[in-house]
Amino acid sequence: MPKHRKKESSGQYSRFPDGFGPGVGPWPYGGMFSPGPGQGMGPGMGTGPYGGMFGPGPGQGMGPGMGTGPYGGTLGPGPGQGMGPGMQPVSPELIRNIERAINGEYQAIQYYRRLAELAPNQEARQTILSIRQDEIRHYNSFTRIYTQLTGSRPRVQQGSLPRTYREGLRQGIQDELEASRFYREISAMSNVPRITNRFFRASHDEFRHSVWLRNLLQQTR
Repeated sequence: MPKHRKKESSGQYSRFPDGFGPGVGPWPYGGMFSPGPGQGMGPGMGTGPYGGMFGPGPGQGMGPGMGTGPYGGTLGPGPGQGMGPGMQPVSPELIRNIERAINGEYQAIQYYRRLAELAPNQEARQTILSIRQDEIRHYNSFTRIYTQLTGSRPRVQQGSLPRTYREGLRQGIQDELEASRFYREISAMSNVPRITNRFFRASHDEFRHSVWLRNLLQQTR
């Protein structure tokens, strides 16, 4: 993929800074009273304080909830403060790196479209378009993660395009290897399993792309 350009980002931890979300479960003191507000620990459908990507999970909640609470009452569902699974803090550096990765994927999509047009035969063209399809998948996946973390869309910019087929293959090999290393770094620095796993898999994809492009380059000799 084209070289990643480091870009500044808003770097906000989350679109949910307060960690408020609906609490939905029984409180810890059991079924002695009618549903009402309960203070304690119970499962919460909680968007945690650093974003809402991971869905239902245990929440540490104080407030009215649907369930049996120790005090009784008539209140129905209400807000509970919760942290769902994977809601660990995400650093501004990680968010900047994800935006940088998105920008690289955006440029790669354009780059491989042009390289496919320069390909000398249908077999080479199909290989390049398969790589491009992976980059589209990465772009969409990374963009969803970024938007869920920040509440905003990433900024992207156009990159350079290959002028010749052989030159495009050489640059593509270099960029894919660079992207593979960069994605391993993102995977290692994240403490959010979804981000860790997504970038780890993308790192393997990029390395595989470099092998495919090297094979194409050898065929041009």
